[in-house]
Amino acid sequence: MMRSGGKISVGYFFRRLLSAVVGFLTQLRLPSFILTPIIRLYIRHYDIDMSQFALQPEEAATFGEFFARPLKDGCRPPADSKRFVLSPADGILTVGGQIVEGRLEQIKGSEYNLYEFVGDPSYGAAFDNGDYFVVYLSPRDYHRVHFPADASVVGWHYIPGDKKTVQPSFLRGHQGVFVQNERLVVHMQTPRGPLAVVMVGATCVGRMDISFDPMLEGVRLSSETRHVCREPVAVSAAAELGVFKMGSTVVVLAASGMLRLNDSLVGENVKVNQSVGVWL
Repeated sequence: MMRSGGKISVGYFFRRLLSAVVGFLTQLRLPSFILTPIIRLYIRHYDIDMSQFALQPEEAATFGEFFARPLKDGCRPPADSKRFVLSPADGILTVGGQIVEGRLEQIKGSEYNLYEFVGDPSYGAAFDNGDYFVVYLSPRDYHRVHFPADASVVGWHYIPGDKKTVQPSFLRGHQGVFVQNERLVVHMQTPRGPLAVVMVGATCVGRMDISFDPMLEGVRLSSETRHVCREPVAVSAAAELGVFKMGSTVVVLAASGMLRLNDSLVGENVKVNQSVGVWL
């Protein structure tokens, strides 16, 4: 990645710099007569349905606040989480299936290594031969991430890395982007077995925030950090897990025999709290 050659190193640091600059700009407090027209132009360009959101353009203090806008209460009532796997994010369900011998796909035909992805071989073993699915968040999507099931958070692992784009068109020609990019792996236990939600960073992602731990509110993670909860944190399906400050991708990992994905949804747009499969 960084050390394999000057060209790649320059690209790495450029992407990091670009993401830092974008992150800074999105937090600037601009006068409303400048900020609101910018936001409205963005809404028109991406054809965003603002009727679902609690924050309207003229109410945002920064572009970043608009980008991480919350949904209106009751806007996305969850499917029955005892029976169904909930989508953790709005976006395209790009790929999903079984993890075979530690390999899974970031897009059809483009693979990466499970153990490198989660940053811990012993933890990765819990998901080998299990199941996974990927949701890609485009710039027009809602950028808060939610829990796909009732669970207990037992820890998390922040892994710093690159900020390559995760657009599907790029992933088709580049293997292993998900193991090169920065990511946040949230470790969970459920009555059916271990479950993980991984937030993957990308170009222009200023940062990823954790929502379920008040101690981490507003904390910017920069170096590799492993955290084991002293006591498991009980979370409910559909509760907020985290926030992308600009867009990216979410990967859900489940141990073998826990879930069956609805294959008809692969390649389709899904919404937070929508059923994307069944628990077994």
